[in-house]
Amino acid sequence: SSERSLPSILREIVVEGQGSGELRAELGPDYITDYILRFSRGLIYDWCLHEGGYDLASVAEEAATRLARVFTAQAGP
Repeated sequence: SSERSLPSILREIVVEGQGSGELRAELGPDYITDYILRFSRGLIYDWCLHEGGYDLASVAEEAATRLARVFTAQAGP
């Protein structure tokens, strides 16, 4: 549910990032929030499928860094 704390807090962060110009404004905050949540659930699911066989924290950090580039606002010319 979007009323739970994680989606709600994440959405607030996205809205703040869009307001400050750090995140792309042409994508709605709900879209970005839902995308990040699906992405993170998929990462956790994969880790479970591999029976915890890799360092989830380090893989999640690298994946989040790459994912952030998708939603980061582009600098002007």
